[in-house]
Amino acid sequence: MIEEERLLLCLAHVPGLGERGLDALLRSGIPLARLFSLPAEELQRRFGLTARVAAAIAGGLDAIWARVAPLARTVAEQGIHLLRRGHPGYPAGLAECEGAPPLLFAHGNVELPMRPSLALLSSNGESRVGLERTSNLAFACARAGVAVVAGHNRPSYRAAVSGAKAHGGGRIIVLDRGLLDAFQSDFNRDLFPSARIWGYAFDRERSVVLSPYPLDAHFAGLRNRRRDRLVSLLASAIVAVEIRGGGVMEGECRQARARGTPVFVCAGPDIPDGNRALLADGFPPLPEEDPIARVLCNQAP
Repeated sequence: MIEEERLLLCLAHVPGLGERGLDALLRSGIPLARLFSLPAEELQRRFGLTARVAAAIAGGLDAIWARVAPLARTVAEQGIHLLRRGHPGYPAGLAECEGAPPLLFAHGNVELPMRPSLALLSSNGESRVGLERTSNLAFACARAGVAVVAGHNRPSYRAAVSGAKAHGGGRIIVLDRGLLDAFQSDFNRDLFPSARIWGYAFDRERSVVLSPYPLDAHFAGLRNRRRDRLVSLLASAIVAVEIRGGGVMEGECRQARARGTPVFVCAGPDIPDGNRALLADGFPPLPEEDPIARVLCNQAP
């Protein structure tokens, strides 16, 4: 591990710093080593850090490294990437978005987020038909060489990732916790039990798992909403499969279109009220013929 990565890892694992604090420190342009020598009072004044966080950073690198060193060994042994916004390797499309994380921890093929990708979004309470449609669309993505973007712990996300894996497609998986917490220290196993029928091992060539959280962070608070936002931000295009009216996913679809991301909506006689609302507001229906190619070309029926 090079010194710059060691310093970045230490800074990212300062207890209580959070994304905003880390973002403020990294945006300052101050060399990372210099940050650990600034007085606590200056850290509080310049970056709005709490007294406890400022004291931890000002206390010096050695104390933080004593806790982080085991994590650094995991990073080195597993080939985990630290992707810093504005630096090579960080997903280019995401870097341009407001609210992009200052740092991503990545396990797997970090080139996948640079290629065309599709997010298949559904609200909670997905129907069997909706899950089958998600799986079939993921299969179509695999055939077209398009990666799916998903979370890891909802039925619709599991259907998307499992459908893609079954047919050798790419998978970009966003976590609502740290990599260590998700993999439970076994980085060689697939995160999805339903996908292990097509192979127990984590496919480092066709998959990448991304997390904006410290390696050992547990799920907390509204991190699932942060995960859903990152899924939408990373996708080249979005398909609204089953959307509940007024819910989080309807909001994600509307914000995605406002950012310029193509959003298509599954149509039909039995679609939920969120789908109907989106279609009524001019969102294009998902084409029935060759849907993936036409979505990525932003061609409405």
